[in-house]
Amino acid sequence: MYPSFHLSGVLFLATAFVLSLLASVSLPALDLVRVTFGPVGPPGIRAQYIHELRLGVWAFCGITADGHRECDVKHLGYQVAVVNPHNTSIAAVITYTSTQRLVVHPIATALTLPALLLAVTPRPAARRLAPYITALASILTLTALALDIALFAHVKDAIDAFGDPTYTTDTAPGFWLTFAALMALILGAGALCFARSAPRGAGRMPMQTPAMERFLATIREQERAREGKEKA
Repeated sequence: MYPSFHLSGVLFLATAFVLSLLASVSLPALDLVRVTFGPVGPPGIRAQYIHELRLGVWAFCGITADGHRECDVKHLGYQVAVVNPHNTSIAAVITYTSTQRLVVHPIATALTLPALLLAVTPRPAARRLAPYITALASILTLTALALDIALFAHVKDAIDAFGDPTYTTDTAPGFWLTFAALMALILGAGALCFARSAPRGAGRMPMQTPAMERFLATIREQERAREGKEKA
């Protein structure tokens, strides 16, 4: 085993779990898609015009120009109808189906946690499963990112249909957290796979801290014990 790469894989997995968890919690700050309206937005909160619409995994929030925020009750799947202030007979509808599929986010987060736990377990047999669980978590996170892109495209098409150039649709912090989590998972899976296949003795890192030395020494001892049992 290449202990230094194994440690890198653990760090990547821990980072991916935190990022994925934040993206799953979502609103109001870490939304996935954000719509900003011009001087005259659609009618909404307390007869005021909505300046910003934020769409998250579990709900949506409307924010007025003076900063007042009102969010929908959190639940799986929601539908939003945005009325065109220039023609109230026209509304942009963000469908229930497009938001219900976002449940993949917490599922990907839930799968990242056992991958991390398997990577740090002292049992070599269980630790060997970590790359495979990480790869599966990567696939689910990629699926979540693809659904985020689909939601962004759906919302942008609906808002652009109003024909108002001051209305803009953008990806939001939660979207980029999901992207960063995916990159961390891919790097973590690669590091864990390389740690298994690299030659022994090739894994010292310069300027290792005492804590890191103890962690790597524990892994080396476990590997030597396992090899001794296999030879016996």
